[in-house]
Amino acid sequence: MRKDHENTHTGTKPYKCPDCNKGFTYRTGVAKHFRAHHERVHTENKPYECPHCNKGFTQKSSMVRHSRIHTGDGSYACSFCDKKFGDDGNKAQHERIHTGEKPFKCQYCDKGFAQRSSFVVHSRTHTGERPFKCSLCDKAFSTSNMRKDHEHTHTGTKPYKCPECNKGFTYRTGMARHFRAHHKRTHIVDK
Repeated sequence: MRKDHENTHTGTKPYKCPDCNKGFTYRTGVAKHFRAHHERVHTENKPYECPHCNKGFTQKSSMVRHSRIHTGDGSYACSFCDKKFGDDGNKAQHERIHTGEKPFKCQYCDKGFAQRSSFVVHSRTHTGERPFKCSLCDKAFSTSNMRKDHEHTHTGTKPYKCPECNKGFTYRTGMARHFRAHHKRTHIVDK
């Protein structure tokens, strides 16, 4: 335990996730990460549903925090627009859209990002990390959405529907390209 504590000072992360190779200072960190990100997130098992909108969450605490935006109970309003958030951290992250603040800097190309998640995905373009593996073939992807879209090529499902003619597409980009070419408009407006 003392050695693990020393890791916090040295920055050493000797405990690796077996699925994505992410490093952790403590062994317990790997276990918690694995439960949250591989047993649930990567398998898309989201057992906690918001009672107001049915959005799914991997952790109960995330669902409780989210549900505050519906009830107004402890919600945090954006200083610039009408959006509300379940916690101050999400509000602060959103407000960066308005302020232009980009605190997450890429160590490889110095590009800045307002959201940590965007920074992480971008970093994978430099490292080649692809933690999201297709369940039906050997391909791996840098985001779960890319993996999910790829898996549609195996199943034949076409979840992206053109709002004008209802034609289905495997990828959102294919639907957008079709929309521009056949319906002569650049922006899709939700009906």
